[in-house]
Parts: sequence; structure tokens; C-alpha cells
Amino acid sequence: MIRCLGLLLLVSVLAPFSIASTKFAVDTGHSKVGFRATLAKVADVDGRFTDFDATITYDEADLTKSSVTATIKTTSIDTGDADRDRDLRGQISSTPASIR
Repeated sequence: MIRCLGLLLLVSVLAPFSIASTKFAVDTGHSKVGFRATLAKVADVDGRFTDFDATITYDEADLTKSSVTATIKTTSIDTGDADRDRDLRGQISSTPASIR
């Protein structure tokens, strides 16, 4: 799932911009961080996180120096069901998590 989120962020940011710049900030108004989870092996639940930020650093000369940094506030989870979201927020650690 993390690999999918990273790919989604990369595509949503790089598509509208020229590669001439070395640093790209995610346009959170035109991007989303979403997921799909299978509930009890019966139904798929789609959700998203509404509060996130990400930056992509691109080094054309040396791709090994390129990176994606994303911070997702897990308490901003939204599955379309207020009771489920409240339950999930109760299971979330208060420690911030970042994907690098």
C-alpha cells in the first residue's frame, strides 16, 4: 500500500510540471492520498487522508539523490463512515509518521 501511495504522489506531482526544477511541492488541492482495504474478506472499503503534505526532490544528474518525502496526518482518515472513522482514529498512535 505504501508503494502505491508513493507512486500516486509521484505521478500527481510530476505530471503537470517541467522537470527543469529540482524540488516539487505537492499541490494538495489537486492530489489525494487514498487506500482500499478489504473488510472481513467480504467488502472493499475505500478511504483517504485529507491532511497531508509531500515534496519531491529530483536530481537529473544523479537519480540516487532524488527523493520523495511525505507526511500524512493519520487522524485525517476519511472512509465515508463517521463511526468507523472514529473507531480507526482511536487505534492510531499519536506519534507522527512520515514516509521517505
